[in-house]
Amino acid sequence: MNNELYSSLLESILLEIKPSKSDYERVREVCRKFTTAIEKKLAEKGVKDAEPRVEGSIAKDTWLKDDKDIDIFILFPKTYDREFVKKVGYEVAKEAALEVAGMYSEEYAEHPYVSTNYEGFKVEIVPGYKISFGEKVLTAVDRTPLHTAYVNSKLSPVQKDQVRLLKKFLKGIGVYGAEIKVRGFSGYLTELLIAYYGDFLSVLKASQTWKPFKTVIDVESKLSSEEKVKAIKKYKTPLIVIDPVDPNRNVASALSIDSFAEFRYAAYMFLIKPSRKFFFGDGINVSVSELANLIESRESSIIGVETDCPQVPEDILWGELYKSLKRIKNLLLSFDFNVIGHNVWCNGERVVFVLELERDTITSVKKHEGPPVGSANEIDFLLKHLNNPRDFSLPFSENGKWYVYMRRKYTRAHDLLRDRLLNCGLSKDVREAISKNLHILNKTELLERAKKNRDFRIFLFKWLTKYRPWVYDSRGECK
Repeated sequence: MNNELYSSLLESILLEIKPSKSDYERVREVCRKFTTAIEKKLAEKGVKDAEPRVEGSIAKDTWLKDDKDIDIFILFPKTYDREFVKKVGYEVAKEAALEVAGMYSEEYAEHPYVSTNYEGFKVEIVPGYKISFGEKVLTAVDRTPLHTAYVNSKLSPVQKDQVRLLKKFLKGIGVYGAEIKVRGFSGYLTELLIAYYGDFLSVLKASQTWKPFKTVIDVESKLSSEEKVKAIKKYKTPLIVIDPVDPNRNVASALSIDSFAEFRYAAYMFLIKPSRKFFFGDGINVSVSELANLIESRESSIIGVETDCPQVPEDILWGELYKSLKRIKNLLLSFDFNVIGHNVWCNGERVVFVLELERDTITSVKKHEGPPVGSANEIDFLLKHLNNPRDFSLPFSENGKWYVYMRRKYTRAHDLLRDRLLNCGLSKDVREAISKNLHILNKTELLERAKKNRDFRIFLFKWLTKYRPWVYDSRGECK
């Protein structure tokens, strides 16, 4: 596809995703209300040298039309101690949120901050320190204003539009966001990629040369070859992007190998045959009968573990869900149930861990491998299995190793999960939820859940088929 046709498509997409004049006015008005309220609360507490400042994509003008997140920082001079900033900053944020929005919720990063909803926007008010380039940060959030200043100094208005295209592309393929649920590309990482490569298409083309765990991007080109080698050994992440604000930080530290691979795959497909579907999807719908036929045709067993959703912050939640999913998979594997695939779905109220097994019922007999013939623990093995009621046979030698036919403890995955789930190392909040409310679901019960919940139905279909609307077959046709 020639550059002119690329340009035509990208220009039309940019028109849809770039905020309009009225969007800018609305955001400015919401920001004004909150910053004014914060200034008022600071004055009431006699704090004259702290100030509110809008940060993030709004301040950098890289936000998308549909973005509803506003970040406002309360920046204190370094003369104030951490306890003061933590306590007074939080109080100011809380009181300002109540004055403007009439509500707030407490969130927690390195220290507490406030989140609220107002006129369709999610507004986060975060206390931090005002620092200059090169100064040591006192809290993790202190870098954010420096990131804003850096991006604004490096990107032209045209390049900021290129950031918008890249952000929308990443959202469209499901890898935008550094949070644990996604483990993808953060907004700041997206901005740095445009700063380094120049434009959207150049980032996509460059991604095809990236080698996982061997690629270092140094936006300021300050690292020597030796220093890049050291960075690769230090960070051990699929992509390493040195933070120009803090050279000891890897901006891509949250990026998983799967999100890295997905981006490179999508970039390759877009360069072959660009489409709106990379940015907007295709509004897929799947009927229950289609899902049932798909599951039936696989001739496998799908089992679900359903419980209530723990009410904890989202990043903590998804960390616990992924940990628990891994532990459930390992439990099944340890008792010889072959797990083909596994995933977890959550809508804020319910959690369903889904696992596809080759079979959910296996044979009673198991060929158990023992020690090599003549080894130190040979006699122990032979004596243990001399008259063992669990054995189907006496020990026998085969190709230099001892074996015995044993009776399995569990032949049904359902029974294993029922008996051992709480003792397999689940995360704290998930274990507590399962101890109070557990449903082990078979295929029929999973389909019943899918019938009642469209999102769950689409989730199952995409999980089983790895469906992406932007994947094309060898003839250039959409799958």
